[in-house]
Amino acid sequence: MAATEHYLAGYLPLVQKWRWPILGVTLAACIISAITALLLPNIYRSTAIFYPTNLPDLETTLNPAFILNGEKLTLSMSSDDADRLISIGQSEPLLRHIIQQFKFARHYRYPANDTSDKIQQKVLEEFLYNYSIAQNNRSAVQVSFDDADKYFAARVANAITHQIDVINQQLTLTNQQKIVNSYAQRQQFLQKELHKTQDSLLTARRQYGIFGASTAEHESRPESRYLAERLVQTETDLRQARATLKSYQAQLPASNPKVITLKAEIKGLEAAASALKSSTSGSSINLESYLAGTDEVTRLEAIFNSRREEYLKARQLYEDAKLALQNQTSSLYLVQPATPALKKVKPIRWLMVAGATFLTFLLSVVVVSVLERQKSFRRERFYA
Repeated sequence: MAATEHYLAGYLPLVQKWRWPILGVTLAACIISAITALLLPNIYRSTAIFYPTNLPDLETTLNPAFILNGEKLTLSMSSDDADRLISIGQSEPLLRHIIQQFKFARHYRYPANDTSDKIQQKVLEEFLYNYSIAQNNRSAVQVSFDDADKYFAARVANAITHQIDVINQQLTLTNQQKIVNSYAQRQQFLQKELHKTQDSLLTARRQYGIFGASTAEHESRPESRYLAERLVQTETDLRQARATLKSYQAQLPASNPKVITLKAEIKGLEAAASALKSSTSGSSINLESYLAGTDEVTRLEAIFNSRREEYLKARQLYEDAKLALQNQTSSLYLVQPATPALKKVKPIRWLMVAGATFLTFLLSVVVVSVLERQKSFRRERFYA
């Protein structure tokens, strides 16, 4: 400490000797720096603060209940999510988009008709000098932009935030579109299969004469009830007619009109019973066709109902996916949009003036010290 005081004390006579030149240079530096600081424009900083959100998986994103029922995205404190957004904010496509959107070449007073790579690079470098994006100590992402126009700075910061959100959503948009297309393809496939099954079922119904559908597991078809009722009634009538004929034949001659009429009635009942039993009789509804086709029709009905249910679900899923894809939610939770700043961030004029004055004083002392040492060295050489 004593050595330091002795070293500094050695400069006091030097400063005393050169006080007027040092004072003049220091005062000139103070005046020039003050004038320069006053001529500099005020620079304002606008900052937008947001958190990344936990993006749901693709199936959840395409679920319309996630959107229509007011579900909320949760905040993400993961540094990986924040790093992804910061990388997007520093990407060249985003920077070029913002520079072109706000015409920064004209804003920074570069020639409007000069679109050379050199000018574009200068505009980009000046833009990056005024732009910053980083994660703060609360895990939120801050987008800041400095400009002499505080309203312009706020618009730029908000536009950058919006573009980060757009690009972040587009990262999953392609995969989501592929999923929607796969839903559409599945719907079309199930629709074709449903039509094929429907045609097969209609053909089987026409072939076997089974047009009614069983509405319950243990409920018989209309054709079954019809055949049972008709067969029982026909067989009963046929037995009664044969018994009556046997009685008539024992009492009346064969030429009696009652006997002849009853025989014709019996033949009709026998033909009706045969038509109800055999498929070769030409009747569209008969026991033989019913027994042969009921299993096939039941199988086709089960397949048709299953495929119809699958098709309806696939169609609903496709419509829901299209709706969800058209209503993309924001991937950012905006805590603070950028607003025009109330205070400037630079220049700090008093600090500029104080710094320039102090630095000039130190340089003046150093220069004077060097000059004195050179004089002392020449004097020693002269007397030597």
